[in-house]
Amino acid sequence: MTKMPDIHSASRKLGFWSGGALAWRLLRSDPRGGALFFVTVALGVWILVGVVLAGDSLRARVEAETRAMLAADIRIEGAFPMDAWVATHLQRPGWTAAKSLEFNAMARSATGTASQLVEVKAVTAQYPLRGRVALRGGGELAAALHDGGVVVEAHLLERLHLRLGDRLFIGDAPFVIRAILEREPDRATRIFTLGPRIWLDLDRVPATHLIHPGSRVEYVTSLRLAPGEDCQKVAADLETRADAKGLRILAPGKKQPVANRFLGRLTIFMGLVAVMALLVGGLAIAGSVSAYMRERIRMVAILKCLGADNAMIFNIFFWHVLLMAGLGGWVGTGLGLATPWLLGLILGDGLTEDLSSRPHLLLAGFGLVLGIVLSLLFALGPLWETRKFFPGLLFRSVGWGEVGEGSLRSGWPFFLAGLPVVALAIFVAGEPGLALGFLGITVVALGVLRMLVWVIFHVLQGWHPRRPAWNGAVRALLRPENGSVTTITALGLGVSLVTTILLVQWDLERQIQTQLPKRVPALFFVDIQADQVAPFQQMVGTMVVDSDALRLTPVVRGRLTQVRQAGAAGDSGSVMPTQAWRFAREYVLTWSATLPPNNPILSGQWWRSPDENGVSVESGMARDLNLHLGDSLFFDIQGVVVEAPVRSIRQVTWSDMGLNFFVVFSPHLMQGAPGTWLASLALPPELEEPIYQATVRDFPNVTVIRAREVMETMQGVLEKLAHAVTALGALALISGLMVSWVSVHAVRKRRALEGAVYRLLGASRHEVTHMALLEFFLQGVAVATISLIVSQAMHVAVIHALLQDRWFGFPQGSLVVWCCTVVLLTLTGWLAIRHELRKPLQSHLFRAS
Repeated sequence: MTKMPDIHSASRKLGFWSGGALAWRLLRSDPRGGALFFVTVALGVWILVGVVLAGDSLRARVEAETRAMLAADIRIEGAFPMDAWVATHLQRPGWTAAKSLEFNAMARSATGTASQLVEVKAVTAQYPLRGRVALRGGGELAAALHDGGVVVEAHLLERLHLRLGDRLFIGDAPFVIRAILEREPDRATRIFTLGPRIWLDLDRVPATHLIHPGSRVEYVTSLRLAPGEDCQKVAADLETRADAKGLRILAPGKKQPVANRFLGRLTIFMGLVAVMALLVGGLAIAGSVSAYMRERIRMVAILKCLGADNAMIFNIFFWHVLLMAGLGGWVGTGLGLATPWLLGLILGDGLTEDLSSRPHLLLAGFGLVLGIVLSLLFALGPLWETRKFFPGLLFRSVGWGEVGEGSLRSGWPFFLAGLPVVALAIFVAGEPGLALGFLGITVVALGVLRMLVWVIFHVLQGWHPRRPAWNGAVRALLRPENGSVTTITALGLGVSLVTTILLVQWDLERQIQTQLPKRVPALFFVDIQADQVAPFQQMVGTMVVDSDALRLTPVVRGRLTQVRQAGAAGDSGSVMPTQAWRFAREYVLTWSATLPPNNPILSGQWWRSPDENGVSVESGMARDLNLHLGDSLFFDIQGVVVEAPVRSIRQVTWSDMGLNFFVVFSPHLMQGAPGTWLASLALPPELEEPIYQATVRDFPNVTVIRAREVMETMQGVLEKLAHAVTALGALALISGLMVSWVSVHAVRKRRALEGAVYRLLGASRHEVTHMALLEFFLQGVAVATISLIVSQAMHVAVIHALLQDRWFGFPQGSLVVWCCTVVLLTLTGWLAIRHELRKPLQSHLFRAS
């Protein structure tokens, strides 16, 4: 007689590592047994890695757009040569610095028959450090400027009656016109000029003999940082090192404050989505691990019948969980690394170009390890409870609630799992306060969810529908072993997190849309003389029907020389050294009897009469110069010093891209000022060329600036921000769908067995299907209702506490989210069990026996 192997003795000889071989054999014999667990880990890691990488790629792309608007990572402006300062502070490994000059000069044709005041921009071959220059007909800027070449704006050729290849003189130096400029990346840094622009090689400037001590020249140093360096931090460091000689440090977004503000909001939103993905992934993994162990009760009982001890069972299932989590984590990591590339294909607007090829391997490793660690931690509780299993379970039809419910309700596995979740949340959010704040809001929301679930179940216990299908659905939902409380709580938390992110997304999109101007000026007109204002208005009126399209403003140029505090004598202003550029720059000043549009008064009041003396100051300038109402500003306007008391401080809406000014004088102070007029004109593209040609013909002294490209670039940055927010919101929605699928799919076999019992007692398959659908519908209504309440509270908390931004109220889309949640949960539940319900009755009874 063959002796039966003593598995009890063998289990004592097997070590911890030997359990891996048995787990691998178990995985090969039943690969579908842990399919849900494998898919859940893969999806969880994918959502985490994909959301963070996609968000980082989107943010980096938008940052690249803002850097291109400076043609560098950082731009340093000054009124004096800064070679010594550059050599001292900008000579660092990985940094590239490029010099340029900007000044006014007279350009004249080679025959001397025509001349024109121009704005010269002298650059090196390195320009631009970011972005690109577009020339008409193609070609590179450096090649066009080589050997005495210049690049000009098109209307300069019309002014001087020249063509490509002709010669012109700037100062004493001859140049050859090689190309016509179509687009320059940093045009937004200097929209208003005194004439057409000319680009020439910096090395050719000495030959012009135009630069002397005292010449009005703007010296610019463009800086490109080493990869990975933070522009804002470097700019802040350089500002502390800038001496009080008028240096101005510009970082990305400084010239586009609205885009910079929303870029910061995008960074915070990306962190919130990443933490949300982490929490949702953890919920899904916890649910799948619990379902996986629940389905292994009979297997554990069989092993104990054969003599396996607790250590052997623990080793086998520990390694099985480890193998499934490892395989799922690798698949999820691969999908996560591919997400930026896939997102770029879907969006089709280059948001992620050149970024998907630089995967963040550190983050991918963190995501892989997190999937494995969370799986093991959430499995520890059920694995530990297998010690209480006895072989008699093989002969009884029991649920997990009789032997292991305590492990699911005990808090220690979740506490242990929470430690790496908190650590990784801080890592992916990039800011500890943001991560901990959102986690704290989530913990409070979880407590509120449990309370609301208790209230709903208390109400359902008193409801006894007359129709059998409805009554059966309610009783099934309330049955203790059904796990409805845990399922609804987990689903409610997941849906609440996703809905909160979607609500924040809608708020950010609305804020971006409110900042996009309704009317964008396409043309600006500089140097209109006082006696040309009426004829110019008449010319525009004959071609443009819209009377509000044209805006005219008188301007004069001046320099700030002194700030005097109210009641003090002499120059008593307290100005930060890093804001000394405020005194070195030349201001475009205006005067007006009425408050400019989109310029709300923050403090003080507008002058009641044009005869009053005073000045209104932009809020940022007032903050930098420490100005208060009653302080006095002194401006040198063409040799005449004008003193003006501060009457009001305005908030300027720079994003409307219209005629905005730092300083607005009262008309009385500017009487007799030798100024000119500045005009902006909003019109459709088809009218730009006729207006341009008519202006060049009838007003040859007026400089026409085509600003549509600049405005469209600024608008494009905001639109890309909106696209980024939408894309991250879509990923958040996908993660929410994942949680609902896992939560329902985990109990599909138990629901199918219940349906088989109903059919055995005489119910038809149609009646069982109807009752199951009603149960999922009631579950969806419960989840949608509590998540709607909790998500609205979380939405308000996130907007006020974390974003510190404007709350737009409860969106009308909240009702749509409620309806979609009910439909999706009902549909998900039906898709999860429909295959099980179609199986023959005998298969379910055989499995349960």
